Amino acid sequence: MKTDRHTKTKSAKSGTHQFWKLTGIFMDTFLLRNIVLVQAIGLCPIIAVGVNLQYGVVLTLCTAAVLLPCSLCMSFFGDRLPDWLRAPTYTVGASVLLIGAAAIVDRCISNEVYAALYLFLPLMAVNTIFTYRAGGFSVSNRPAAALVDALGSSLGFGIVICVVSALRELASFGTLWNIPVGLRWTLPEAALPYAAFIILGFMAAFLQWVKSVAGRMSARRDSRVTSHKAAALAAEADKADIAAESEEAEAVGLTAETELSTEEGLPVENDAPAPARVESFPFSQLSDDALEQKGGSEA
Repeated sequence: MKTDRHTKTKSAKSGTHQFWKLTGIFMDTFLLRNIVLVQAIGLCPIIAVGVNLQYGVVLTLCTAAVLLPCSLCMSFFGDRLPDWLRAPTYTVGASVLLIGAAAIVDRCISNEVYAALYLFLPLMAVNTIFTYRAGGFSVSNRPAAALVDALGSSLGFGIVICVVSALRELASFGTLWNIPVGLRWTLPEAALPYAAFIILGFMAAFLQWVKSVAGRMSARRDSRVTSHKAAALAAEADKADIAAESEEAEAVGLTAETELSTEEGLPVENDAPAPARVESFPFSQLSDDALEQKGGSEA
């Protein structure tokens, strides 16, 4: 029974540790080290095609549909391939998957969207996202970590391209998802590439500001915890000092009382038992009695 409980506890701790490890990988690629805003990966489709929210959503779905299986396959078999063969492998795999994604976009989503993206969908096969994540991270990690990293990278890329596409669509055409929103003023120049760079710069600065604020809050919380711990340790040390001083005072008082009793000739209180008193035999009285008996006999 004890062995079973120990095994269950150990497995639960291992599962919790694995969960938080995967959560850290996801948050790292999705937000903390965003694949676009921090690592500057995958900028080309955002700058060139990110002028409509529909385009951003479609490119996000195509990225996830390619990156997830490529990362999983490279995690399983990438370390068995020589270095020179890895890049062609995931590039060919990404191209095959993007052909299927393009057919789905053309037949199931919208012909207009496919017509706008038909030039960029094949180029996604050689996007640096697949090079860095599927060809780099996934090869040296387990399948679960590779899938989580691919998901975080896809969502991190998707949130950036969707925000940029929505803002540029609003500013350029006064629409959102091709639906007019009633803006009186528009800025057609927002559809040009420089507008995407400006928006990306502001988004990257905002992310850095959020991270700095979170870091300061975490530092304050840690300093408060540290100060509380230090105060508790100081209080315990003060209690120990007070107890030691009281014991020392009691010892000094007992010593002074003993010395005073000795000087006055009073018996000193001691817990040890007093030695037994031995009474001396009255030899002098015996001598006097013997003399009287001797004088009486002579008379």
